[in-house]
Amino acid sequence: MEKLKELAGMAIITVLFTLFTIALVSAYIEEYNLLKAEPVTVKTIEKAGAKGLYGPPSYYVRVELPNGEEAPYLNRISNQQIKDFQVGDEVSGYSLRPSDFSTLRDFIFDSIFYLAGILILGLLAFCCWVALILTIPWKQSKQKTLSNKQKKRERKRWKKLNRKKKGSGWGIVGGIIAFFLLFLIHPLWNLLMKLLPFGKTQNEALVLDRDSYVTYRKHEDSSYELTLSFQDDAGQSVQVIKDVTRNTYHQYNSGDAVPITFRNANPYDVFIQNTTFWDLFQLATTWQAYLYFSIIALTVFVGRIYWRDYRKKNSKSQDIQKSR
Repeated sequence: MEKLKELAGMAIITVLFTLFTIALVSAYIEEYNLLKAEPVTVKTIEKAGAKGLYGPPSYYVRVELPNGEEAPYLNRISNQQIKDFQVGDEVSGYSLRPSDFSTLRDFIFDSIFYLAGILILGLLAFCCWVALILTIPWKQSKQKTLSNKQKKRERKRWKKLNRKKKGSGWGIVGGIIAFFLLFLIHPLWNLLMKLLPFGKTQNEALVLDRDSYVTYRKHEDSSYELTLSFQDDAGQSVQVIKDVTRNTYHQYNSGDAVPITFRNANPYDVFIQNTTFWDLFQLATTWQAYLYFSIIALTVFVGRIYWRDYRKKNSKSQDIQKSR
């Protein structure tokens, strides 16, 4: 009876995860249905970069919509496109209606949470189905009475199997940690580029616009942006929407000059100069920073446990060899 209840609970969980996955896929198709969108080509009227506090820049263009109006929003493009495009060039994308336009990168980035949810729920549903199948009590053959020699061989086999399970367990943990470490690539690269003393040019940028989003929700960060304009080494005008700290935001108004550095290889990779202690403090007290710190702490914690287990196992094998 107890086994039957456990099986029923597992079946309910499996069905729920499956239904959630199907519902999310249905919502994604309804919200981001590329099959209904018509491929169109529109003219670019502005191009700009956007640089966050922790990562490398992303790239955008403002376009003339299929109905002839200027788009009130920016559309994502690739690094190569921002280099090749000039104002007035055409960009390909998709449109659901004349007042709408999206590039393929818009679809991907805007629906990233949908895709992540589908992936996670789909994986959970798959694992539950596997667990459910393995939980079903299949008919087993009668076990024969084993001799002492067979029992000894069986114990050795189980020990070997347990060691393999432990090793595969560490492999799964390592894979999960490696997946989380992928989130650290961008902030670490951004920090390296900021600290490198070469390959960058000092300049002054003009503040074209300021924008802020102040929230008092516990688990949401406020955001502060300065739209900067400057010329790169080739004399080309560059426009970047730069995320800044609250301290930096309140130091500058529209029309002010901001001391910056930008990478010679990519002028959209902009860094504000004269970083103060309060800037560093505000950078370190955002939820995004807490996430990065948590990943680092988890990696160090798991690494210490693995290293301790490895040393213990190595010491035991050395003791066995000495006793021989």
